[in-house]
Amino acid sequence: MRTDFWKTMPELTFLTIYDFKIQDPTTALTDLFITAQCFWFAWKLRENRLQNNTLRYFWFYFILMGTASLCGGILGHGIYYMIHPRWKLLGHAFIGSAVFCLQKATLESLKERVQTNWKLIFDIAIVVQLLVFLSVIAFSDEIHFNAVRNQSALGLVGMVLPFQIWGNMQDARPGRKWLISAVLWSLVPAIIYTLQFSFSKWFNYYDIGHVLLMVTFYWFYRSAQAFGEASPSQKSRLASA
Repeated sequence: MRTDFWKTMPELTFLTIYDFKIQDPTTALTDLFITAQCFWFAWKLRENRLQNNTLRYFWFYFILMGTASLCGGILGHGIYYMIHPRWKLLGHAFIGSAVFCLQKATLESLKERVQTNWKLIFDIAIVVQLLVFLSVIAFSDEIHFNAVRNQSALGLVGMVLPFQIWGNMQDARPGRKWLISAVLWSLVPAIIYTLQFSFSKWFNYYDIGHVLLMVTFYWFYRSAQAFGEASPSQKSRLASA
């Protein structure tokens, strides 16, 4: 059993059930809420995910994010005091990979607007970004959330947001509006996390952020649903066929 976790997690809370302790029970519970939400969205998208690559990458996003939250709730909080700290990085790896899927979904949603050569360049760039992220968390001796925060900021705010804003000016689709709204809203829990705003140690900035992120995930789901529908150009081609 670990004995050094007190140094890295100063505001610990425990829920004791019989002789078993659950660390950070509120945070673990909100993580599991996100897991259930993401897996439910993946289940709802399962039959339509083969319609196009955009929808397929959204489906992968929810699978990976749900798995990340499951790892976070159990390994990153619930039994964190019992295990080696590096197990927490498993959830981080899934989050970074989920961000990659949203980047891929964005590129796929723009393939009618972006030249093939440029799409290939962007595809290579985000693969390199993912590999750098995974290398950082795999070989770094520090266990913290900074790498995940940087991966998310670069992937969502640095790429998905401006690309979808540009795409919306070229081809105003509901899926783009939902995705833009989701990324902008995700800045709110990021600010809460940065300011470490908490109501109490039993409902801290992690928990507030998780609740707010559930809105983001819902909007991602609405975006996926909208992208599953035919684009205006596709509708015009179907009408003229």
